[in-house]
Amino acid sequence: MATLAFSTVTARVLPYVTGCPIPVVEIAIREAAIDFCERTQAWREDLNAINVVDGTSSYALAAAMPVATGEVIVPLVVKYDSVVITPLDNITVRTMYPDHPDTVNKSPSQYYQFTEQQTINLVPVPDSNITGGLEIFAAVRPLRSATGMDQAVLAKWGWIVEAGALHRLCVMPGKNWSNPKLAEFFGRRFVSGCNTANAEARKGYTGRSLGVRMREFY
Repeated sequence: MATLAFSTVTARVLPYVTGCPIPVVEIAIREAAIDFCERTQAWREDLNAINVVDGTSSYALAAAMPVATGEVIVPLVVKYDSVVITPLDNITVRTMYPDHPDTVNKSPSQYYQFTEQQTINLVPVPDSNITGGLEIFAAVRPLRSATGMDQAVLAKWGWIVEAGALHRLCVMPGKNWSNPKLAEFFGRRFVSGCNTANAEARKGYTGRSLGVRMREFY
């Protein structure tokens, strides 16, 4: 995936915040881009397939990211051995599998947990090695060290990121560029834009086919 630098938005922000240092502007743009992605889930990626290892339940996602500038917000589709599996919360896992991770009574995984440590925890513990057996389609956000994000997403929705950055900058108190009225205007523009982008993302505007195969019931 091609990456577009946040600096492409900087020139459109600067005229509204005269005197604001460029590094401060760039931080505001990145934070607005992260906020935008979290609100809309508009940036989505197929992660690189992960090899499933017999007896191993936890898998880090950072190495599977196809771009170095992003991290997973939430998995949207997770497949184990080409079959879609279901997310479970901690209480349900403790109820259904009180001994998890049980490396003795292993079986094909039917569920998963996504942790704050950017890992997928397969439940129950897998009982076989499967090359590329864990496939993940996820909503993604920029890292806080990122200098850019997905080109197509930023090109389409950059005006929303711009509005979010300007809201952050104009709302700063006691600065030469402080402007409560502009902060309110751009804040409303940002929220409205995020609602539009979120609606499009929910409709699957990318046209991507998930290729879901349902698990058989016996």
